Amino acid sequence: MEEKIILTPNGYTCHLKSNITYGEYEDIQNAISEHFVMDSNNKPQVDPKAISVINQKTIDMFLLKIEKDGVQFTGTIRNLPVKDGVFIKTEIDKIFKELQPDAAKPEEEKKGI
Repeated sequence: MEEKIILTPNGYTCHLKSNITYGEYEDIQNAISEHFVMDSNNKPQVDPKAISVINQKTIDMFLLKIEKDGVQFTGTIRNLPVKDGVFIKTEIDKIFKELQPDAAKPEEEKKGI
């Protein structure tokens, strides 16, 4: 399995999956679809209360390990300083976005806008 290694603002080294299986992708998609609600215009949207559940699922799927000065960090991303946690989550979101099939991408992205 290929890894993407990133360095956070406070010097934590994070090992992330650079790819996931179709089954893992489906697990994330199912977590999203399980939390759809209809907005006032009768359009589906993700229930804001479920965002943290979905975020944790993607973090668990992609985050392999965290190190600081060569020593494995025994806590979770929740125990890191905010800047580091947000940095890691942003990188995970970028990886996940790159894995999206074209059909799941907004039209602007398909056109390169």
